[in-house]
Amino acid sequence: MKVKVVPITSPPTPENWTESRWLILGIISLSLVALVGGLLVGGPANYLFGQLCIAISFYLSLRLLGDRPLLNPVQMGAFLFYWWFSVGPSVISFHTFLARAPEAALEVQESCQAGLWVVVIGLPLYALSGRWVLSWIDRRRIAFDFMRPSGFCYRPGSIQLLWFIGFAAMVAVQVLDWLGFKGIEQTDYLSGTRTNIWWMGCIAGIGGLVPFANCSFIHLWVNRRSELTPRSALVGASVITITLAMAVVSGWKAHILYMVAYYIAIQGSKKQTFPWISLFSLAFVYLFIVEPFVSESRSAAESEIISSREDRISLMLDHLKDPLNQGFASWRDVNVESPFRGVWFIGGELARRNGFTRGEWGGESLVWGVEALIPRVLHPKKPDLNVGNLISRTVAADLGIFRREDTVTNAAISIPFEMIGNFGLIVGILSFGFVGAMWSCVCGVLFSAERSNNHPLAAWFVVGTMSLEAPFGHFLAFLRDLIIPFLCIFAIVMITKRKL
Repeated sequence: MKVKVVPITSPPTPENWTESRWLILGIISLSLVALVGGLLVGGPANYLFGQLCIAISFYLSLRLLGDRPLLNPVQMGAFLFYWWFSVGPSVISFHTFLARAPEAALEVQESCQAGLWVVVIGLPLYALSGRWVLSWIDRRRIAFDFMRPSGFCYRPGSIQLLWFIGFAAMVAVQVLDWLGFKGIEQTDYLSGTRTNIWWMGCIAGIGGLVPFANCSFIHLWVNRRSELTPRSALVGASVITITLAMAVVSGWKAHILYMVAYYIAIQGSKKQTFPWISLFSLAFVYLFIVEPFVSESRSAAESEIISSREDRISLMLDHLKDPLNQGFASWRDVNVESPFRGVWFIGGELARRNGFTRGEWGGESLVWGVEALIPRVLHPKKPDLNVGNLISRTVAADLGIFRREDTVTNAAISIPFEMIGNFGLIVGILSFGFVGAMWSCVCGVLFSAERSNNHPLAAWFVVGTMSLEAPFGHFLAFLRDLIIPFLCIFAIVMITKRKL
């Protein structure tokens, strides 16, 4: 009897996503756009060399974070800083040049130089600290066990329960308002609020379960669609449609795109590839449909001096009745600056005009942000959480972006550049490491380092990484607003004695 000997071979090692030729070609292509745009208008050598260095810094940062699968919220942070400070200026200047405004294109390149070099140095610090914290959490198995799903995804019944509780809380707040309990006051037509009764703020916070459930449903749909019954699928589709309708009349561009962004992030995590087609489609929809609709509606709201949520909804619905009225006279009118939020422009100016150890605000924005988080019942005269307005009325007003008398608009600059405005360049650069460690700690503890890319709520946090564009006080408020929804999930798990 002959025995056939089969050699034992180890399974092939999967390709690290950072070695993908599409990722490398994408970074090279974006760098070429920046270099060609710079050469066409005679851009400064500091800008051209800075674009090369930030591409290298970005890829190095991805390699440091590439020890974990694509796409987790910490990796998203590296993408955003590259997007804001490299892709933004290069795309805007190239579009401006094609629109036959070479002087304006050159001005774009000159204005971003200081911010560009801050990110070149800061990105590896962000990646190093993020990688170390996630590894530390992974080794010690630190995570909130109640956030873990019972399987790969949250169960359909659990998702429906989150929807029911979240929507019930929203309805309760509205009913209490009709009954005369003015605990949540509208401060502007863009849904800005001020909480005057603390327990109503707690009820409103339960409404945060709805976006959690939306993201979890899309995660279930993409990964385990067979687990959905026709009834569950119908309920989910109905809720997603209602949420999208609410987003359309919200006056916020990002809210309209959240569902699509969840889907793209979950697909990228599942396939471990960059969903380029989906991203380009999203960019097209944003630039040619969402952005002009919201901008036109906001302009009309400001000209008509609209101040309430009801008037805003009515105005948005009126604009929806005439969609052909929003558009462009030509491709030159496309607002390519909108996806980059002006972070590179204002951040670059802060880096240019502040010293190594001294910032112009001297901690004012940080004190404002922390003080605004104190419950109004303990501090009745606390300021509104509107720290970005300080940026709008100072550095952004100096640049001619906003008016000094504007008390509503919040400018975005990202946390490290807020630190530059308060304490100077050295602290600002070092704060990249702080941001990486803090964000990794939050995400790693909430849903474990090992599931940082495919947890049912991972895509929500990937999109939530956009909160890093806001001042530090607003970011703390973003984290504070997670407490009540997580406590609700904890209570559900304890009462039902089973995981979601």
